[in-house]
Amino acid sequence: MVNKNIAVTADGFNIAEFFDENLLNDLLTRASVLNGTISDIPLLPQQATEMDTDIAVSSIFATAALDGNTLTKEEVASIYSSGTTKTKPGNTLKEINNLIYAYRILNGIVPDGTVPVITQELIKSLHKTLTAGIDMQGAVPGEYRDKPAKAGAKRSADIEGQMAEFIEFINHPSLMAVSPYVRAAATHAKLTAIHPFFTANGRTARLVEAYILCHADMRHTAMSLSICYHKNSEDYFNIFSASKRAKRDITPFIRFVLEAVNASLDGLKDRVYGYLYDLTMREYLNIMKDEGELNQRQLDLVLLMMDGGHTITLASVQTQKPFSFLYSGKTEQTARRDLKKLTDMKILTTDDNKEYKLGTDLLCFG
Repeated sequence: MVNKNIAVTADGFNIAEFFDENLLNDLLTRASVLNGTISDIPLLPQQATEMDTDIAVSSIFATAALDGNTLTKEEVASIYSSGTTKTKPGNTLKEINNLIYAYRILNGIVPDGTVPVITQELIKSLHKTLTAGIDMQGAVPGEYRDKPAKAGAKRSADIEGQMAEFIEFINHPSLMAVSPYVRAAATHAKLTAIHPFFTANGRTARLVEAYILCHADMRHTAMSLSICYHKNSEDYFNIFSASKRAKRDITPFIRFVLEAVNASLDGLKDRVYGYLYDLTMREYLNIMKDEGELNQRQLDLVLLMMDGGHTITLASVQTQKPFSFLYSGKTEQTARRDLKKLTDMKILTTDDNKEYKLGTDLLCFG
């Protein structure tokens, strides 16, 4: 039930008919704090590039998979990095290449502090980018469908009318003034419900959602949302269907999107903090080496574990590469002493003196 106590604007527009801001404020506040925290953390260029690439690949895979694309994430990564894959040419491959180009458009957005106006021309252009060169059974990329579909308006005239209403709705001053997260989610919900194109409506709606967020300098969150939607695809489709049946009130769908926003920001925070912890840990280890607390072999052992994310045992450091190179010609007692020292220093942890892993809270406050 939406809150009816919000004032109606002079033109009769009542934002409360579409969503209840009181039910969104907790998630909006948390998202704002998280976004501010992450934005203030510096990253090395190579770390930023690594994160950008991984998010883009994961997002492209996810948004394509939500629309039925069968390529694996590994295949998408291959296409993204080299433009090639063992997959035969066809719609599935073209969809990924089109998405890669579309994400370049998003990456090229330079936030200037203004709220972007969403137009039918923009939506059609993004749809054309996503569907160019794809066999759509006679439908034209970037053009509204002229045939009935299982979802959305039935007739071409209905589509034109609903899209005109949608553009008026999403660009209303009341919508332009709300959080970009809310406006982007409302765009996603309403555009998907209209189902204006013959195909790729989901991808188009998610791309327009991301477009709005990128203009608000929320690029990483914008691209991470599809990953959350794919991980929770059953909830994603069920909540959308429920919101569609509710006609005007899309509060549940917006709240679902805000939950995905917060989950995405949590993931980004953990990743950024992970980079910082890694850098700090390497500096700490080098200091310990310079001060004579660690020898070169012990330092190299920990660095190898950090690089590969390994869990080790007394036996594996002596028999498995790359660790075995460190202990070639050394006795088991030497390996045992190294593991004990690193554990005593809390650089490694173990529950049973059999398996050893990197300590994760050595440099944490508290």
